[in-house]
Amino acid sequence: MRDAIAALEWVRDNVAAFSGDPEHVAIFGESAGGGVVLHLTASPRTRALFRGAIVQSGATFNTLDDARAALVLEALLSELGLDNAKQLVDVPVDELLRAQAAAQGALLPTVGMMPFHPMVDDDLLPWPPAEALATGSAAERPLVIGTTTDEMRLFLDLLGEPPARDRLDARIARTLGVDQTRADAIVTTYEAELATTDTNEIWAALFSDIQMQVPADAMRNAHGARGPTYSYLFSWPAVNPQLGACHGIDIPFTFGNFVDGWAEFVGADDAARSLGRSMRDAWANVARSGDPGWPAAPITKVFGREPTFRDDPLRARLASIAQ
Repeated sequence: MRDAIAALEWVRDNVAAFSGDPEHVAIFGESAGGGVVLHLTASPRTRALFRGAIVQSGATFNTLDDARAALVLEALLSELGLDNAKQLVDVPVDELLRAQAAAQGALLPTVGMMPFHPMVDDDLLPWPPAEALATGSAAERPLVIGTTTDEMRLFLDLLGEPPARDRLDARIARTLGVDQTRADAIVTTYEAELATTDTNEIWAALFSDIQMQVPADAMRNAHGARGPTYSYLFSWPAVNPQLGACHGIDIPFTFGNFVDGWAEFVGADDAARSLGRSMRDAWANVARSGDPGWPAAPITKVFGREPTFRDDPLRARLASIAQ
């Protein structure tokens, strides 16, 4: 976050020399980059550094508090054989990355997946993003938050035999901390929304919603009363039907760069390139005017082979989880 703030301060001070306007700066990022963008909107240090923010598949509830941050630091120092955080500045980058990967596995039972997140520190980040947005940390600034349609299919093995319905109910009950009756009602909703009883398909959609859609929706709701809030859903699928519109598939479209295997992965054609241009136009519009080019949430811009607009397309699914 401090690196990003330093870069934005440099842009503020120097962009005019490149015919840019420091009053018309938007920031965007995908996945961890989207998480950085989200946390920057929550920081009081950024209020004069950008006019709009775009979070691509990066909304999260994983901001660390003091206790969890201490666990992460302890695990990292233990892997490196160090006594205190000040010694980290002398660790070679390769060794730091090795220790980070090892510590991540050790932290799974206590902190969860992806433990290296920003922490609340009463300075750079006084509150987690949802609380900060609700109190006006990005007041009056446009915020665009979206996801892909099938985020977590990238990380799931869906080729095996679909589990029995009662086993899926049990898995959902454990994941959400609800009873079996509630879990069964959630599955019923997903069956209707997806028009399938395939439990692998239902789990892929539900897991994606829990990990990505629920926090994205929470951030939009938190900011909605404080500033312009926009929603999108990226639905262009991978060539491999098992992956669908998985996490990260929007990256080559955002940059208009289908090299290094991306063209084959997404089946790039004229429609794909046109879709990428429309995304880049929308992102530039956030900097230019604050308006990406579609109505505010809950209206959702669907970026797919046939771009369209929908009114909160995941409402029923997310409501079933939240009840």
